[in-house]
Amino acid sequence: MHSREERPPQSGASRNVLVVEERPLVASSIVSAVASVPDARYSGTVESAFAAATWCKENADGIVVVGDTAPPLVRRKEVDGQALSAPPPLPAAASPIRSLCLISDIGRLFPSVAILVVPSRPWITEHALSRMLAADVKGCVDVTCTHDELVSAVRMVKRGGSWFGPEVTKLKDHCRSHRTCKGALSTCMLSPREQDIALLVATGYTIEECALALGIAPRTAATHLGRMYEKAGVHN
Repeated sequence: MHSREERPPQSGASRNVLVVEERPLVASSIVSAVASVPDARYSGTVESAFAAATWCKENADGIVVVGDTAPPLVRRKEVDGQALSAPPPLPAAASPIRSLCLISDIGRLFPSVAILVVPSRPWITEHALSRMLAADVKGCVDVTCTHDELVSAVRMVKRGGSWFGPEVTKLKDHCRSHRTCKGALSTCMLSPREQDIALLVATGYTIEECALALGIAPRTAATHLGRMYEKAGVHN
C-alpha cells in the first residue's frame, strides 16, 4: 500500500502541471499519469530551469513534477547577461544534486507551487529527503512505483494533499525516530551546499565545474570548499 498524508483538499479546481525532466521516456510516463487525472492540465515538459521558473511565476497554484536529471537555476546568466557554457555531465552518483537544487529553489522562490518528485533511480537518501522536506515537497514516489501509484500521487497533490511512496515513508519514519529531517540538516557537519560540493569534488570536478553544475559563482563554490576544509581541520 502507498502512504498518503491527508491535507485539506482544494475543492476540485483545475491545476496546471509542468514536468521538468530531460529524458523523453521518463517524461512520457509522467505525462501519461498526469493525463489520467481529471482537472490536472498538462502545461508541457521542459528541460531548462529558466523555463520552469518562468512557468512558476505565471502559475502560482500550479504543480511542478521534478524528475532526477533536472538542471539547476543558474541565476548568473540573468545577472551578467553572458551565455554560460553547459555544465559538464554529472556522474550518476551526483546527478540528483541538480534536482535537489531545483527543488530547493522552487520551494524558496515559489512557495505556493506544489512539488512532486518522481525519481527513476534510487537516490532518495536521508540527506535528499531532508532537502526535499525543507522545500515543503508535497510528494515523492518510490523508484519502483507503478503507473497507478503515480496517478494517485498526482491526484492527491492536485487536491492539495500529500503523497509519499512506502519506501520514502519508511525513510521519513526513520528520520523522525532519531531526529527530525530538518534538524538533521542543522546537526550535520556539512551544510547541504557543502555536501553538494564535496560530492562533486570527490568525483573529480574542478571549482569552476562545480560552479557551473550548481549554478553558483566560482568564488561562492570556493568559499564552500574552504569552509569544508576548516570544519575538517585541513589547512594549507
